[in-house]
Amino acid sequence: MKKYKNKMKSFFLACAAILLFSSYSCADTFSEVGNDFGKIFTSPLRLDTSDLLYIVPIGLTGWAVFNNDEWIREKVQEGYNDKTGKVSSVITTLGDGWFQLSTLSLVFAFGGDKEKSVAKESVKAFVEAGLLGEVVKMLSGRSRPDSGNGNMDFTGPSFTKDSFYSGHTTIAFAAAAVWGAEYHVEWLTYPLAALVGLTRIYNDKHWTSDVFFGAITGILIGRMHVIHYDEQRKNQDNEKDAWRVILKGNQPYLVYNYRF
Repeated sequence: MKKYKNKMKSFFLACAAILLFSSYSCADTFSEVGNDFGKIFTSPLRLDTSDLLYIVPIGLTGWAVFNNDEWIREKVQEGYNDKTGKVSSVITTLGDGWFQLSTLSLVFAFGGDKEKSVAKESVKAFVEAGLLGEVVKMLSGRSRPDSGNGNMDFTGPSFTKDSFYSGHTTIAFAAAAVWGAEYHVEWLTYPLAALVGLTRIYNDKHWTSDVFFGAITGILIGRMHVIHYDEQRKNQDNEKDAWRVILKGNQPYLVYNYRF
């Protein structure tokens, strides 16, 4: 119960952050999040044959990881020790909702215009990754590794079995995709996100397949927001230099608009 209270706190904090980060009405903000969910759930309808170049390797890798979950867990836990486990728990914090939103709040408070714009996209990615993850967790009902039920224990809708997929990993990779792309530091953000996923395996909180599919989901959501931000920026750049016709009274005037 405590775990779900913390998740609800993170959700409401995320809602507050959206309102804080938004320079437009909250109705528009939540409308954008809703539209994004629509794109996510209808994305299979827009797939074409070229997408198989990505889907097939990801699917085969996921299948291979899933079938080796037990073996990987056994090998990882053989090398576990309390000292490393404590360090691992600290690294896990990078994918925690409170840490992510607190960091974004600082960026918004002290960052420039670009930083604030990227923070808005990042917090929306956080909400979407978190909510989607909770839905999948509840519907799949997969037991966590430390339950002792094995990696094949999928019972369907459940509020207590919530292993598939890793929320920390999803959130970490969504943030890594957004900030890495916009500041060209993927070499830093993705390894940090990968460390979060590895800690979830090392601390026996998730199966390796939970982490794998969480990473894929986070990257896809993050990239969707990178595309959205880049489109906004491109539209703004196109408006910098433009000839416009305006009416003053009944008289038309040709005006050249320039932003700098």
